[in-house]
Amino acid sequence: MALVRSLQENLNSSISVTQGVSPERLELLISWCNRTLRWQVLLSSPPELCAPDFLFDDPAFQPLVGSLAPAQLAQLQQQLCAWPAPSPEHASAGTAAQPSGGPEAVAVALASLVKLLLSLYREFQLSRLAALSQTQHSDAVDRLQFELSTLATTVPATPHAWSDSAPAQVQEGSATGSLLPPLDEAQGAGLGSSLASEAPAGEHGSAAGVAAGAAGSAGAGGSSSSSDSDSSSSALEVMYLEPRPGEVGKACLGLPLVGLDLSRLAAYEPRTRALTHAHVKLHVTFRLAPGQAEPDLHLQMPGWLRAVLPEVTLPSWTPHSCLMEYVPQTVERLMGVVNTLCDGLALRGALLDALSSALGGSRPLEVNLAAGTGLWSLAWEGTPVLLTVACAPPSTTGGPSFPEEQPALTLSAVRQLGCGPDTTSRTYRTYPWSPRWPPAEMASRITSWLASELPVFLGAKPAAPPIVAAAATPALVP
Repeated sequence: MALVRSLQENLNSSISVTQGVSPERLELLISWCNRTLRWQVLLSSPPELCAPDFLFDDPAFQPLVGSLAPAQLAQLQQQLCAWPAPSPEHASAGTAAQPSGGPEAVAVALASLVKLLLSLYREFQLSRLAALSQTQHSDAVDRLQFELSTLATTVPATPHAWSDSAPAQVQEGSATGSLLPPLDEAQGAGLGSSLASEAPAGEHGSAAGVAAGAAGSAGAGGSSSSSDSDSSSSALEVMYLEPRPGEVGKACLGLPLVGLDLSRLAAYEPRTRALTHAHVKLHVTFRLAPGQAEPDLHLQMPGWLRAVLPEVTLPSWTPHSCLMEYVPQTVERLMGVVNTLCDGLALRGALLDALSSALGGSRPLEVNLAAGTGLWSLAWEGTPVLLTVACAPPSTTGGPSFPEEQPALTLSAVRQLGCGPDTTSRTYRTYPWSPRWPPAEMASRITSWLASELPVFLGAKPAAPPIVAAAATPALVP
């Protein structure tokens, strides 16, 4: 359906749009605090006739009859009454022009309405957490309110995609964190009093003030531009989970990793280009019970990205930690892992390029930079031979990998294919090698070794047994 496709293009990639049982019914699957919100959208026929109805999976969330701020209620009513609403470009320009008619106009208006409702849903969850201070008095609740008051000023820019077309200038081997705005004196005093062991409960400020501060930061944006103020309300995810029988209530936060840049990885893994900050987040869960001030921390990312990256260990949480400082530490740790991985991938690509030059500038028949493999066609005294180079993949468990583990070299006799694997190919792992050599030296040593090994491989192949890779020990040549 054209409307579904156009709506998906106008929404954040963490929101999935599916067609319902009828053309007038859509389902929104929204990733929120490591959970999925299911919102139903009931369109009129035709959709341009009037604003749609929404069915929320949380019956307590009723923005039109809830306790919204007057400005928020007026904004929601304005979008509902002026359906379809003007596009963001026309609205920012101060014009009354409407977008193109048909599904595109409805998609732009519906996407704007969904983003506004998500912002109101965030304020709804913040108000539920603010009400806890009126009924519960514990170190966990006080700590939560303090964290929310600081996070309201440190949310990142609107999630954007990483692309290898214009990667960030990251120095190899370095880790990159994020720059945070300085704390004002009130927040600094609150931080000191909250971390002091003798600080009495309730000294972090009222919960209502915390929620109001978060709402004001999301709506006003201080001296930032309009896009920055809008992004502050589009990044932080908040959800309160009411206690079940035998359990305690929980407050869940979804924090984008400010400063995280996967542009270098996008050059080797194309799927990275489709990711945004909405796909890589730090999820924090506070158990709202006495003595449970330490949160549960979990790093969310797609399964394929977790399989590509080496194991990422989150920084340790101490009684003096706070999320405003912990998020940059997590970014620095993750950027260090990404840079180390990309350095290894770049070194493997440099070896394959240097090997092509060392073999007389011959272009490889096949090369896979991400996998670190290459295939070349050689000739020795008129006899064609295939050379396969396979570099060890980056280790995800801390084990040996390239360049500590030297590449596997496989020679295959083209004219004797089909005579059995023992007589047509041989794999080598014991040849001159040192992980300290630059790529050009590695390629030169491999080429010199091939010049001496090819006559043996072609002349004594039936009599000489193949080298067993598992029994071989890499030789380090200084």
